Amino acid sequence: MQSGPTVQLTYLKSVGPKLIATAEYNAGLAITQFDNHFSISMDLSVLALTPYKLETLAMYASKDGIIWDKLSSTVDLKNKKISAEVNHFSQFAVIAERKDTIIASSLFIDGKKVKKDPYYPHADVEINTLDNKNGSSLDYILLKLDDDDWITYKTPLHLNTRGHHVVEYYSV
Repeated sequence: MQSGPTVQLTYLKSVGPKLIATAEYNAGLAITQFDNHFSISMDLSVLALTPYKLETLAMYASKDGIIWDKLSSTVDLKNKKISAEVNHFSQFAVIAERKDTIIASSLFIDGKKVKKDPYYPHADVEINTLDNKNGSSLDYILLKLDDDDWITYKTPLHLNTRGHHVVEYYSV
């Protein structure tokens, strides 16, 4: 078994990474279906459940990672476990509805603006967020500058190179 990236289904989101369960015959042929049902369970103690509506927690299964089917699930919050009866191996995920999906974010640019080259010689880019009343709270902000990789935003970004820059960000 291995884990994979999180899953997003319209207003539902995977609470953690998906689980990919596979089995093979000795000849390397995939076993996907079983004659009898068996229980598959996931540990909820390692997942951040606060932003989610606990009554919507359920296990889902997918053969292709695109179409997800809700499984009849048993949620045991006392023992921090979720389980479902299945007769196949595929991709599995714990999915729930977020309590609040609206996190307002604002981008502020602070620097000396000049006619020819805006914000030269440098500019600071700061992201401020405001969660609405009784919101799910902000987990983190991801930021991407130009073609760089996504990073977790922690402090204002200091731009000290001339030219135009593209700043992308989103709050989770």
